Amino acid sequence: MFRLALVLVTFFVMTVGIVPTVNAQSGDSSEANDNPDASAARLQIELTQVEEQMRKLQGRIEEVAFENKQLRAQLEKTDGDTKFRLDALEKKQAPAPAPATSAAAAAASSKEEPAKPDSSQLQPVEPAPSEDPSGVEPSAKDAAPQKFPTPRDHYNYAFKLLNHTQYAQAGNAFASFTQQYPKDPLIGNAFYWLGETYYVRHDYVKAADNFRQGYESLPAGPKAADNLLKLAMSFNALNKDKEACVVLKQVVVKFGASSSSVKPRAEQEMNRIGCN
Repeated sequence: MFRLALVLVTFFVMTVGIVPTVNAQSGDSSEANDNPDASAARLQIELTQVEEQMRKLQGRIEEVAFENKQLRAQLEKTDGDTKFRLDALEKKQAPAPAPATSAAAAAASSKEEPAKPDSSQLQPVEPAPSEDPSGVEPSAKDAAPQKFPTPRDHYNYAFKLLNHTQYAQAGNAFASFTQQYPKDPLIGNAFYWLGETYYVRHDYVKAADNFRQGYESLPAGPKAADNLLKLAMSFNALNKDKEACVVLKQVVVKFGASSSSVKPRAEQEMNRIGCN
């Protein structure tokens, strides 16, 4: 009995001694889990990672914005260079007045060999090297048979033809662009250059129609003022001075403050035509 009692007492003591130890260890673990310093450290690490990701995203956004700015500047420079050359060509192609002939001179010329005209009296006219002599109206079928990966590639192709003075082919390509991409941001530019391909060939009716569509497609676009100006000049070439004056006044009112280059040109045209 004595030995049994001793064993029971020893077991009890050992049991009582273990329980506090286990509880103490559990308490230490709970305190470690609830330690505010450890939680704050983990939170700080996560915030640092988020901030690093945001810095990378911000850097990429700034790179894309810079690339877009460069592309826009390049496009504006190219447009300006081509517009300058076309304006010079339009002035160069101004038709010379036909010389007056009397009835006596006409009768004499019927008996004599016709005299060759003096080349010094003629205005030089630069021909379009690859102009299509058929005069077929551009259509979706024959405008641009090439397949382009993107609308920008299509636009650049048409612009390249225009820079090479291939006006009929450029007109076909721009016409195809306007038909395929009516909502593209370059639609106003495409209609403007399409109008120019007709204007430089003295087809003022089609030129006016395309300049009108260019303005209507993007009334606040980068070529809106130019489309209106050339619409007025097309009207003037068609002897519709009243309509031309109305449009020129709109150019001055709508774009006088925003377009420093178009306003003086519009005022010059108004003075030349004699708009009231």
